[in-house]
Amino acid sequence: MATFIWNWNHSENGNADAVVSVGCTTYMGPPTSEQAGQGAASSNADGSVLVFVAERLRTCGLSIIILPEDSKEDEVQESAQSDGGGINGRRKRQKTETKPKTLRERELALFRSRSISGGIKVFDANQKLVAFFKTMGVDDPWLFLSCMNDEVSNRIYEALQSDFDLAIFPHETESIDVDDLDGSYRLDAVTGDKFGSNTKNSITTLFSLYRSHAEHEQPNDLLVAKALCSYENSEINCVGPTLEMIETAQEWQHRGLGTAMIQAIEIFYKGKFEEFRSRVWFSVCRVTSYEVMKSLKGFGFRGSGSDSDCLGDDLLKVLNDEEFGLSSDSDDESEEVIDY
Repeated sequence: MATFIWNWNHSENGNADAVVSVGCTTYMGPPTSEQAGQGAASSNADGSVLVFVAERLRTCGLSIIILPEDSKEDEVQESAQSDGGGINGRRKRQKTETKPKTLRERELALFRSRSISGGIKVFDANQKLVAFFKTMGVDDPWLFLSCMNDEVSNRIYEALQSDFDLAIFPHETESIDVDDLDGSYRLDAVTGDKFGSNTKNSITTLFSLYRSHAEHEQPNDLLVAKALCSYENSEINCVGPTLEMIETAQEWQHRGLGTAMIQAIEIFYKGKFEEFRSRVWFSVCRVTSYEVMKSLKGFGFRGSGSDSDCLGDDLLKVLNDEEFGLSSDSDDESEEVIDY
């Protein structure tokens, strides 16, 4: 028997219903070149990334329409140029000359005005929806791009990999080793999203820890603990893996399952982001227990605010600390068994 008491239908920064979707893949990561938006001013950072991605994907034979009225504006400009200087022609020229002239300029202007939100849709030559993308983060935004089939995924990855650090998350079950537990447990991770969601970040990963059915005399493996991660902590303006929730079933507490899951999840993410050339932050939302805070600090997490011991605070650490010569400052506190 396994009883969970938390509301797992809610997540502060993302959907709590990640499900397997065969053939789908999400890529995420920051730009690594100036042309892709690295180092752009915050007022234009997300627009620089999105417009670059749109331009690059169009060269792959894919269709991205950011401005629904693009074709009409182009027709007005062409009509003004061929109208022989008449009154109507002058009016049309005066109207269009006050606007940015190129498609890139018009798209950047739209993003600066903040009049566009949600994912940008990508269509193939048959006008079938095959992907969508967006950015998350304010000062140093990351690209988040989800593809709906393997052929498009490969094509898009090849087009963007030279200008972005990209972690790859297939929307399928990934098995994770849990070193501190015996072989009767298994940890699965499923990454998924919900297209069209109004949630700020729809991409989440659900981690599920199972006990083998042979060990508890049941026909199926038993879910005994679970954790949910999103990929943006909006409270502290931090993009990267964000632990939203973690819970061990009441009947399975005091066995070190929560502690083992935290360690396994961190190793999982280190593998995903190990090739990144910039810091990747791993954060924890709203720690409401002194015992849990003590345990997380033992793993190297630190408070994001001025009072790092304040309940309800968010904690964070650098995942790729070795790459940047940083110390996780972990101590023996992590050896204490804490149930989450």
